[in-house]
Order: sequence, then C-alpha cells, then structure tokens
Amino acid sequence: HYLAMDEQTGDVGYAWEEGRQLCVQADQAYIATGTRVARLDRQTYVAASRRRHDLELEIYQLSRERDAEKKAANEPRLTAAAEELKLLEPVGVVWEQPTEADLSLLVTGEHVLVGGPGQVTAYRKDTGEPVWTQATHGDPRGLAAAAGKLLVSTDAGVIACFGSEAAKPPAR
Repeated sequence: HYLAMDEQTGDVGYAWEEGRQLCVQADQAYIATGTRVARLDRQTYVAASRRRHDLELEIYQLSRERDAEKKAANEPRLTAAAEELKLLEPVGVVWEQPTEADLSLLVTGEHVLVGGPGQVTAYRKDTGEPVWTQATHGDPRGLAAAAGKLLVSTDAGVIACFGSEAAKPPAR
C-alpha cells in the first residue's frame, strides 16, 4: 500500500501494490516487488488497484462464512468477484519483467535500474526490455545517475561507477 501526499495542497492519494521499491516520473510509476519490475500508468493503475482492493476484501469476507446455506448463497458473488479481480490484474501495467531484484530502484531518462543480490540490471524505460546486467561486489543499496554514469553503493562498502567512456582523472 502506497500513500502519497501533494506537497502544495496536502491532498492524499493511495494505491494498493505489494511493491518494495517505488519511483515516480510524471504520470508513470515504476515498482520492484521481489517478483517483478514494472512500469505502471499511474492514473489507470491507481483506479484499478482500489477496485482490486475492494474485491479482495469482499472475497475475504465472503469466504469466511461458516453457515453452509449462506456459504452456498455467496458462491455466485464469490465467483464473480474472483473473475473481476483476474480481469483487473493487468489494468494499468504498461510492461513487467520477472525478477527477484528489489534492493534498489532508479529511473533515468531512458532506463529503469534495479539492484538485486550481487548485481544491477538496466531495462529500457519504454519497453521493459533488459539491456544490461553488471555484477557488483555486495548488494546494491544505493543508485545514482549523472553525466551518463551510474553510481552504485553496496552493503559491502563499495561505491562503483559504470559508464561507456573511460574514466578521466579528476579536475584540479
């Protein structure tokens, strides 16, 4: 469950998602859940997530019925709620890729970078296609990007810099 607040107005919004990492960029949200990394259309996904949450609560309440007659009477609604929930599953998901990585998440102009055990993976922001994976010494806990470089800090105390150009000496 994510809760967001508008800094200017104080208005609150929420969405239901099992994500462990979240980045928001304009009208898109990016999540890493431990089972997938995904790009979500925020408006569509949020509306669908609220309906999914209502259905999950309804299914839970209906399935708790102990009286056999009431349980049988609830069965059509339980089935309908489960079917609607399945139909809502992909609503608002622009793309998703299976991954267990969920230690860190960064979105840049062209890529979504996800840190997982001992590695960082880059996905194309527009399609979700994996484009690059790099092993790291330790688990990536911090990601930063600047000037075409990716900085990765790990739980082993290493700060690594990745980029396509050769390293230049520091300016004096």
